[in-house]
This record gives sequence, structure tokens and C-alpha cells, in this order.
Amino acid sequence: MSKHFGKQLIVIALAIQLRNLYAAADIPNCAFRDTVSLVNVRSNADGSYTYQGLRIPQNMTATYSYEELSDGTIVTATPHIRGCACKLKQCIQLCCLPNELLDDKTKKCAPRNAVDYPRISTYRSDFTEKKNIDVFEDFIPQQRMPCEEFKILNSALDIEFNILFENGTIYYAIKDKYITHRDFCLTPFWYNETWNLNPVVCFKEIQTTHSVAKPEYFGNHIA
Repeated sequence: MSKHFGKQLIVIALAIQLRNLYAAADIPNCAFRDTVSLVNVRSNADGSYTYQGLRIPQNMTATYSYEELSDGTIVTATPHIRGCACKLKQCIQLCCLPNELLDDKTKKCAPRNAVDYPRISTYRSDFTEKKNIDVFEDFIPQQRMPCEEFKILNSALDIEFNILFENGTIYYAIKDKYITHRDFCLTPFWYNETWNLNPVVCFKEIQTTHSVAKPEYFGNHIA
């Protein structure tokens, strides 16, 4: 057997091993984006985890050795426990960390000089309104920016009027369009001397890639 052929076999074997490792780690019927990191959460006696008041049973958790970034890139990561929280409670995406906002000029997250996080109203399917909800109580928040080019909608303007349903869907009135929770994120927005929590509508989605690389940080989610 030639040395070149031997090296090829080693590379193939490592690729298969890596693929099997990723497959074995996944929680059945649960996309990575529906999981949250439980790395700082202690397990209960029955093997379940309590995350932000939500009980995640043991069979909906697994050890992951990778992470999926916002653009779909798979990166290796330190083995850690994740739970399928979004299958148990509605998730919502925040564009930035809780102490930040999305700057519509620089298109980057920036520090926000405010103590309280803005609240928002949600609607049921019959358009019954629930006012001033705390997204950290009514939803499972995750940090993710779903697009490269965007516009921050202002519900106070007729042309940008939108409403958030309790299932995480946005209705964008001017376009008569429903936007699922994976296709937008929420950001604090200063308007009329008041902090509001406004959705970001995307013009151009982040290009999806699937390369495996060493991560520059651990965890791209609040959750």
C-alpha cells in the first residue's frame, strides 16, 4: 500500500468519525437552532434541566461537540449539553445581547444605556392583545442576526406597521406578509422619547456555508 493511499484512508476515516460524532450528538427531531446551551445549568435528580423556568426532560438533551453559527456554518466546539427548548416553548430571536441594540447605520450591535429591557405587545390568532409582555418570560430568547441587509420597522408608522403574534410570527401589514420567528429578530429602538422593541425585516439573507472550523467563541445564542 502506498503512503499516499494510506493517508487518503486516514482522512476518509477521520471524516466518517467526525460525521458520526455529529450525528450521534443530535437530539432526535430537533434542529440545532431549536436548542439552547445548558453548560451553566445543573441537572436535576431525574436528569432533566430547568432553563429559565422551563423543564427540559433528559430525552430532549444531548452532548454536542459542535455549534451552528447564524450563517449555517458548522464549527467544532468544546463538548457541552444542549436542550431542545424551542420544542417546548416558543423561541424568539434577539438581534443583540440584552444590554445592546442593533445600530441601523453601522449594522452592528452597540451598547445600550438603559437598565430595563423594552416590553412589547403580542396578539393571539383572534387578535386579542396581550400588552407589555416580558420577552424573557413569555419566550425563550436566542441571539441571532438572520440577515446582512435589513430595516428596523417602526410600528408607530403606518407604512411600517406590524404586530407580533404569541407564536413568534410577525405580520407586516403593508406587504400583507407573515414572517416566521427564524426570519427576523427584535432590537431595542428609541423613538418618540421611548424605548420600544422592534422587529428587523431582512432584505438579504446571510449566505449559508457548511465548513467546519475552529470557533472563535463559544456560543452564539443567548439561550
